[in-house]
Amino acid sequence: MPEMSPDSFVIEHKPIGWFPLHEIAKGDVGVVFKVTDADGRVEAAMKVEKIGTNSKVANMEKNVLHAMRDEPNALHLIDYCNVGPVKCTVMTLAGPDFAVVKNLVNQKFSDATLIRVAISSLLAIKTLHEHGYLHRDIEPANLALSYNSNNRNIFLLDFGCARQYAKKNEQGKWVIRQPREKINKWRMVRKKAKKWNGG
Repeated sequence: MPEMSPDSFVIEHKPIGWFPLHEIAKGDVGVVFKVTDADGRVEAAMKVEKIGTNSKVANMEKNVLHAMRDEPNALHLIDYCNVGPVKCTVMTLAGPDFAVVKNLVNQKFSDATLIRVAISSLLAIKTLHEHGYLHRDIEPANLALSYNSNNRNIFLLDFGCARQYAKKNEQGKWVIRQPREKINKWRMVRKKAKKWNGG
């Protein structure tokens, strides 16, 4: 993906309504910025990807975030749009992920902390499952603390590998999707940057 700086897509396309503060992370398929709205009242994370690059991944992430919009322990979709040659997904900010946190504490947690982290992480995964999705890429870099230091929830990040395993029918009942007859070789897109949504 070509180098992408904040002013290369925001200043030129002001109608998007989001202005970058700084780059959070860069991966193989896009760039993530910390952004603010025009009034400077709302801060968020914006993932920017070139149009035509992994469109299924971007759509899946958008769908999952939208499905989880009312959950207190999930990131929420704020905005989604195409701006020139890129597509932008704006979501609530998360704090540092656990790939970063474990280095901050010299890779040592107390037993009590480990139990709290395990319970909160399982709750985040359970919440995702209750909306009919599997994450399929659970790792420390995809589990993050809250951006708000007073919030003890743990949040799942990066739904590009997720898959919907169940959906509601016309009667509002959950129906398990039929398994695929043939599974293509799964090629995981590994990100150069592991902290996608930090503050």
